Amino acid sequence: MPAASLEEAKMRLSRTGACLTIIGVYLVIRFVSPLIPATRAHGLEIFLAVAVMMLVQSALALTVAGLNLRMRSTALLAVVSAILFIGMLVLTRGLKHAAPQIVGSVGAVQDLLLLLAAVFLGCIAGRAIREQNIVLPIAVFAGLVDYWNVSVGPLGKIVENKPAIISAVAIHMPTPGIPTVMIGMGDFVFMALFFSAVFKLGMNVRGTFWLGYALLTATMYAVILFGGALPALLPMGIAVIGANRRYFHLKRDEQLAMLYVGVILLTFLIVSGFFWFRR
Repeated sequence: MPAASLEEAKMRLSRTGACLTIIGVYLVIRFVSPLIPATRAHGLEIFLAVAVMMLVQSALALTVAGLNLRMRSTALLAVVSAILFIGMLVLTRGLKHAAPQIVGSVGAVQDLLLLLAAVFLGCIAGRAIREQNIVLPIAVFAGLVDYWNVSVGPLGKIVENKPAIISAVAIHMPTPGIPTVMIGMGDFVFMALFFSAVFKLGMNVRGTFWLGYALLTATMYAVILFGGALPALLPMGIAVIGANRRYFHLKRDEQLAMLYVGVILLTFLIVSGFFWFRR
């Protein structure tokens, strides 16, 4: 086996071990969380709980993206994770009355499967990005659309009026003494998309991870303090742009095209938001 291939195999094996370790840590935290007394936690304790869970979840997305699996293998894992998630979702509904004491443990596995399905889907999308400059408009426009959707669009209304629908397809972050915080599946799809792209294109992986982790943790903590829903793709997009700005070299026609698309998108968001409020 060539030296380069051997080195790549060792790196993949190391990342696989790291991925399995992170999955184990995630499950341990989720299994232990319900055992913590439901007393009113202080601000520092809540922040640490959010920071730890966000670190584990972000690290899992990063390590899976770093595996650089083949497209077919990634798609197969995404399908298997999604099927198992649906099965666990049905099982959870059946256990609510028959065995409510184990619903929390089953819910932890359910969240893990949904998280893995989202990450594998994001890696598939990230592998399709072939140029560094493509990452920039994705980060900008995804953040803008997510901000509109959460603030004035349909998602924000669904979260407010029918939270059970969102809860069924969201990853939960249990924190001591307060209601559980939820992160949408789509947020982890885009997180894995960005991680996969920066790995593949040789961009700033470490900077993207740590800046994204810091901004997402602050966003989740703000949700707990002030309530409501905040767009996770907005801080994620800021992190991707901030950590990789030296890799973006748009030509004049690309800059104009991005500006035109941005104007059209903003116009659409404003007009659709106006009609949404009228309805």
